[in-house]
Amino acid sequence: FINFISSYIISVGLLNFSQGYLSQVKHLKNWAYATIIQSFAWILIGFRGTVPEFYSIVLANIFLLTSVALYFNILCQFMNIKIKPFLIFLPIIVSSAFIVYYTYYFPNYGYRVIIASACAALLLYSSSIVLFFNKKRNSTYIITGIIFFISATLFLMRTLYFLDTPAVREDHMLSKGIINDILNLSFFIFSVLLSFGFMLMSNDRYKAERKAAEAEILHDKNILDETTKLARIGTWEIDLNSKNIFTSKMTKEILEVPSDYKTDLKSALQFYKDDQTRKEISAIIKDAKLSAKSFDVNLQINIAEGNERWIRILGKSEFNEKGCVRILGMIQDITKEVKLKEGIKLIEERFKTAFEHSAVGTAIVSLEGRFEAVNEQICEITGYTKCEIQQKTFQDITHPDDLNIDLNYLKQLHDGLIKSYSMEKRYYHKNGEIIWVFLAASAVRDNNNKVLYYIAQIIDINERKLIEKKLKQSEESFRKIVETAQEGIWMIDNENKTIFVNQKMCEILEYEEAEIIGKKSIDFMSEDSRKLAKIALLRRREGIKEKLEINFITKSGKSIWASLSANPVYDENNNYSGSLAMVTDITQNKLDNEMIKKSEEKYKYLFNNNPIPVFIWDLETYEIIEVNNAASKVYGYSREEFLTMTVLDLRTKEEYNNLIQAAKNLKENTTIVKRWKHFNKSGEFMDMNISSFRISYNEKPCVLAMAENITKMKNAEDLLQKSFEEIRMLTNH
Repeated sequence: FINFISSYIISVGLLNFSQGYLSQVKHLKNWAYATIIQSFAWILIGFRGTVPEFYSIVLANIFLLTSVALYFNILCQFMNIKIKPFLIFLPIIVSSAFIVYYTYYFPNYGYRVIIASACAALLLYSSSIVLFFNKKRNSTYIITGIIFFISATLFLMRTLYFLDTPAVREDHMLSKGIINDILNLSFFIFSVLLSFGFMLMSNDRYKAERKAAEAEILHDKNILDETTKLARIGTWEIDLNSKNIFTSKMTKEILEVPSDYKTDLKSALQFYKDDQTRKEISAIIKDAKLSAKSFDVNLQINIAEGNERWIRILGKSEFNEKGCVRILGMIQDITKEVKLKEGIKLIEERFKTAFEHSAVGTAIVSLEGRFEAVNEQICEITGYTKCEIQQKTFQDITHPDDLNIDLNYLKQLHDGLIKSYSMEKRYYHKNGEIIWVFLAASAVRDNNNKVLYYIAQIIDINERKLIEKKLKQSEESFRKIVETAQEGIWMIDNENKTIFVNQKMCEILEYEEAEIIGKKSIDFMSEDSRKLAKIALLRRREGIKEKLEINFITKSGKSIWASLSANPVYDENNNYSGSLAMVTDITQNKLDNEMIKKSEEKYKYLFNNNPIPVFIWDLETYEIIEVNNAASKVYGYSREEFLTMTVLDLRTKEEYNNLIQAAKNLKENTTIVKRWKHFNKSGEFMDMNISSFRISYNEKPCVLAMAENITKMKNAEDLLQKSFEEIRMLTNH
């Protein structure tokens, strides 16, 4: 009995010291089994006189070693050591075989053999622990193994004493029984003290561990409270016996009721928005009373001040032998989530509406290029129905010359090198025609940046392409006209820098196009023309068109004259953006005009200084247009007076008809010479020999008349004729 009690106390002490949790039922059961097995060993030893010694020795050994193996296994469980079963039972098998052999052949030493084999087994177990945890470098477990070894050794020493009391008395001359009792009691007291020492050590450790566990629980509770606060999750419980509802602080916050608010099942239903919702939650509670199934529903409630809120209710019921006793669960404010979902749903509906009714062709394309979804505009562009085009890939309808470019862009988009791309490409219409479209594509990715699908937006630009083609043809024609024009074309920007010249302009200036582009037009002018051009450019900014004659200096240094017809140019906002000039080389004309001018000056000199009166008069109106100085001297009229007169004013009325006839003759003949009677400003008649020539003056048909005064000669002729007549008469008589 003393051995049984002391062994159990040592076992409990080791248990407390090793783990510190006496409440672990499964380990307590294992310790109880080990102690019971050990007790059977003591019973066999106690009745060794009535049971054959060989059997009692062998069975006692097996029971003792089995209990030791169980102690070792439990200790390994506490220390989280995974030991294979054969390592636990191998020492038992070896020790048992050793005892059977020696007990059978050496019966006088049987009990000593038991002790020796048990010590060997315990030494093997404890050494295994020490070696294992030394490898783990864990000093706490090494100390535990050593204590286990010392405790087991004390246990075996006590067993040796009880089994071998006669030998002790004989070997050590202990002749009195009182000494046996004292020693026995001493071992018991030592065992008790050792066990209590273990328990005291364990108690301090238990308190520390409990305090740490409580701190950890409090920490976990704080985390849970903060988490539920962030997630706005509250708890509730319906006591079906009292019909009361118990709610947490967060539940009251969600319902916006005071912290001391109390309610029952009937009044709680008033929180729900309408009768339909109340019927729904009532049905859920009713079902929960009948079955143990959990429930999870989203409902809308009315809270304080009529505010509406969405909540998620999760719950389950608990039953005993009488039925359902309570329903408990949690409540979560999901108003934001519901509104977010509603917003997403609204966005999706808007997207769907925009997708279907967009004026731009829109398609969702799979990673393989298949049209997963398309709107009506895509069908209108390609000529396919939705069902038909969803059976095709974009590769099927793309022109071969554009496919590789498109696929290259798509690969870059898939690999994340670009966020989107756009291009002009050609599709095959259902009717086989080639159509031009503008494609803009982007990728939709998940949270892991993996491409889910592509979105393609397509605009029909076929008509624009046709216009561009015609425009290009028109531009080519215009360019040919410009390049082959016989006039120079010069365009400058608002900074007076050249942005375009045609080939003729380059030929005029003897420069290459690249030598003119980017330079100012005045850089090619003479100094005098630069001043004129600067002023003219200011007028161009005011919207004034004009013609100018500019002196240019060619690349070879030659001076040339050009006529510029300059016009201002405006941008789409009606702001001045430059000037366009048509340039004509007038160098030769300029030389001709100078020669003409010199000729005119010479003619004018001869005209004005001719001693014979000269008139220029209009062949249609007879108005005198110009006279020389001699005419004024002979006729007595000033030049100004002549310019207000007609040639009729110099004749008598009888000669009007003759003059008119002469004018008609001049229209047919270029020259007429005839004598006319004129009178001067004084009224005196003069005989004038007039040579008339038809000319063009100021772009009008005119007559140049040279009037020679032959009055004296006519008088002399008359006298001479009179003399001839007198002589003839005298001769006749």
